[in-house]
Amino acid sequence: MLSRFARTPFGLPYKLLIWGLGLAFWSLVIVIELKVLGGLWVDLFGLFRQRDGLAAAVFLLLLMVCTFLRRRSDAYAHLLAEDGLMVLFVLVFPTELTITLLGLAGVLESISQHAERLQRRLPMGDWSIVLGEIIFQGGVAAFVGLTGSTVEQAGHFTEWHLAPRFGLRELVVIPLIYLSIFTMRVSVSFLTMWTRGISLALFLQDVRATQSVITFLAEFATVVLSIMIAVVYARLDFLPVVALGTVLVALVALLSKQAEAAARQQRTIAEMKILVGVGRALSNPAQTRRELLKALYQEGRDLFRADSLAVYLFPEDGHQPQILEWQAVTTARPKSERRGTMLDFQQSGNWTANSSTGEQVALVPERDALGLAEWCVQHKQALRLQDIEREAALYNYRWLTERLPYRSWMGVPLEAEKKVLGVISVASQQPQAFSEQDEEMLRALGQQLVGALEKARLYELATIDGLTGLLNARAVRARLAEVFAKTLADNGQMGVLMFDIDFFKKVNDTYGHEVGNEVLQYLSKLVRSKLRDTDIAGRYGGEEFIVILPQTPVKGALDVAERLRRHIAARPVPTTAGELPITASFGVAYLPMPGVTTPDKLVEVADQALYASKRNGRNQVTLASAPGVSESETSAPA
Repeated sequence: MLSRFARTPFGLPYKLLIWGLGLAFWSLVIVIELKVLGGLWVDLFGLFRQRDGLAAAVFLLLLMVCTFLRRRSDAYAHLLAEDGLMVLFVLVFPTELTITLLGLAGVLESISQHAERLQRRLPMGDWSIVLGEIIFQGGVAAFVGLTGSTVEQAGHFTEWHLAPRFGLRELVVIPLIYLSIFTMRVSVSFLTMWTRGISLALFLQDVRATQSVITFLAEFATVVLSIMIAVVYARLDFLPVVALGTVLVALVALLSKQAEAAARQQRTIAEMKILVGVGRALSNPAQTRRELLKALYQEGRDLFRADSLAVYLFPEDGHQPQILEWQAVTTARPKSERRGTMLDFQQSGNWTANSSTGEQVALVPERDALGLAEWCVQHKQALRLQDIEREAALYNYRWLTERLPYRSWMGVPLEAEKKVLGVISVASQQPQAFSEQDEEMLRALGQQLVGALEKARLYELATIDGLTGLLNARAVRARLAEVFAKTLADNGQMGVLMFDIDFFKKVNDTYGHEVGNEVLQYLSKLVRSKLRDTDIAGRYGGEEFIVILPQTPVKGALDVAERLRRHIAARPVPTTAGELPITASFGVAYLPMPGVTTPDKLVEVADQALYASKRNGRNQVTLASAPGVSESETSAPA
């Protein structure tokens, strides 16, 4: 469950920041306005009757146009266009007009941002977040103007626009004004992002990704141009100011286009790198389908910037060929939060929705999206939902919004020789997250996956035991040889467990081989669920199993064996003949071990320890003795 104080896009730290700083900045600005003017509204109503009234309107419009153009690039680092115009306001207008106009500009910018979010159906938070952001952005802009004006007055003792001059002092003061504005805005921007869960490393990484030297110099030209406008306005007629303002707008527009093109290029490069990684993962012939899907999930979600990637396949047993099965593999925590709901993504792949009443509802969104996947199968075509909430309201599919914590979903059928094998899908908590290009990329990835699944199936036929789903004896011996050689080369440690089911022959004789097979299948699933991903489990023959524990000391191997023994003994096996209590006996060998120089010898001493457990009463763990040493096994009785 997420903490109330967790750093999330609309969490309590973010709300406290925007309201606290926003109100503090506005309070300071209002105090200064009242002190200078004796009344705030006098200045606002008298503004356009002054000489600077027309200039204020034109410069405010210029700032809003440049701000809008800059914001289209959606990049953190594109701050220079606004900073240059803020320097312009500081140099041209008195302090009280500067902070009033910039505060108004901040409010208008915030309102335009929320209008765009509403139009694109992006998360906005509740009314307190929206109002707080408007107050915050206006207060920050006004305070930034106050910061620059303070530096300007400290350098000139009188306001620059009242005594127009440009000399050595300005060469020092104007850069200081710009640096104060830039530092203030970057600091507030990072603080805001930090409260929303974005670290300093991620912030700097994004800056490096979007700001090349050429881009920085080009944007710095907007600062120089803004200062030129201030000089021209103070010394010349208003017409040259309009001309320079037009040039500034054109320059910012070109920079925004360049930023968008650079972002697309960066994304294409990143996608190509991920595609290479996905292709390498899918082309490996020596992997099971579970390993294949795990590699696909790890790489594929990054490729589509998705919060979920799922593969739906028809079961191979043929009993219910019309029903898709979701192939579940552990995935990582999603990147974003859904509006209005606090979600905790468990390692099992389940969502937990925490309501305002404190009740928790377990959701499995990939399983709940089976209906969408089945649509792809029935129509044999891709499905791309850009806004699930809108689609659900339009077609009255309430389950789409009640069970799926996503806003966008896209799936394409997996086909081989005109036969649909299943569906691959991606989902995101953001609306309109997937484009036509993403759909084509997912279709190409699906084609790769079909071939890789067939290779994995053939690999499983050669290496996987058909009854238990564990490695067969031949494959597990090959893996043991690999781990054994690597452990010796690294001077490391490893453990090997040999175990079998106590009195298993009696189970077969009493209930039949079908029930015996059910016992073996249940035990295999239980053992696999209690091991690490790096551990290797196999069926060595009959009811005898082997577990290889890489990079594990002898004490760790004993602990694993004892834990497995207790789990097996504590859980009766559900079968068609009823619940059957079973136990297992274990033998543990380890490396390095005196006299053990081959993998076969390691298995032999583990097997001897297993039979020592059986001789001593079964349902226990025995540690193997080194070859040639008198028997001194250590047992852990039940």
